[in-house]
Amino acid sequence: MVLSEEQKKRVKEHISKETPGRLLCSVCSGQEWVLSDRVFELPEFQARGLIIGGPRIPVVVATCKKCGNTLFFNAIHVGVVEPIKKEVKK
Repeated sequence: MVLSEEQKKRVKEHISKETPGRLLCSVCSGQEWVLSDRVFELPEFQARGLIIGGPRIPVVVATCKKCGNTLFFNAIHVGVVEPIKKEVKK
């Protein structure tokens, strides 16, 4: 999924709100980050291999310009992906 300009702005605002000042890299103390323009997903780990249709977590990726350290922000929590609503069985 490609992020719109509004969604990218929302991600940047979320990161700024949660990290007053500047977001420091935990590896090199760098302060410059590249925000991906796409949402990725992390699949649930299964020892027997990838399960098609299994649980996934949508993430927005930020990468440190200096060392390449990568951070994942939950795209639902950030507000750029709507949570899947489970149907209630009656």
